[in-house]
Amino acid sequence: MRGVCPDLRELMACAEAQGWVVTRTPGDHYRWRGPAGQLVFSASTPSDRRSIKNLRSYLRREGLTLPADQNRKKK
Repeated sequence: MRGVCPDLRELMACAEAQGWVVTRTPGDHYRWRGPAGQLVFSASTPSDRRSIKNLRSYLRREGLTLPADQNRKKK
């Protein structure tokens, strides 16, 4: 995945390890499909400093467990 932001590449690796499939759309965005059919779309290039954090949040809400989340207590 040449030209992909390192943070985005790390998210992709984490998602794929949990059964998610990340593909490129014809419009140069990413389609994140979860094992239960969840769909999240993201830009292929981060547009601002919050974009990766927002994407992490969207993916977490759809059921992806991220490494930093494993240390957090659930309410």
